[in-house]
Amino acid sequence: FVEDLLLQKAAGERDLLRADVLKVGHHGSETGSSLKFIRAVQPSVIVIMSGRKRYSGTFLPDQAVLDRYGRENPRLVVLRTDEDDARQRRDTTNDQDGDDVYMYTDGESLRVFKAVSVSGRRVWRRVTSIQKDAP
Repeated sequence: FVEDLLLQKAAGERDLLRADVLKVGHHGSETGSSLKFIRAVQPSVIVIMSGRKRYSGTFLPDQAVLDRYGRENPRLVVLRTDEDDARQRRDTTNDQDGDDVYMYTDGESLRVFKAVSVSGRRVWRRVTSIQKDAP
């Protein structure tokens, strides 16, 4: 519903919804991330906030949604807060494992970091950098 409203408001203004980073709606469920919306935004980085819990028989994010983003941008950087949750036996009741994302911009570039666990310590690792195109 929200995506449709945004697309309607942006009708006729091709780059109005364009963004380098997109926080995926609805925890990556099939009810969001329409192909039309993905094409309008054209993200380079997506962040999916989800935990290990079944919704209508499937875990989020929905694989079809991940595939949809990946087909539109094969070099897409996907950051998820549920990574390794199955292996770590985590679910929505105990999922405070530090799957945090940090982004820094100086107006010309964007640096994207993700927290990882190294020997029981949380360490920030750079995932990608995006440089603003010259005018």
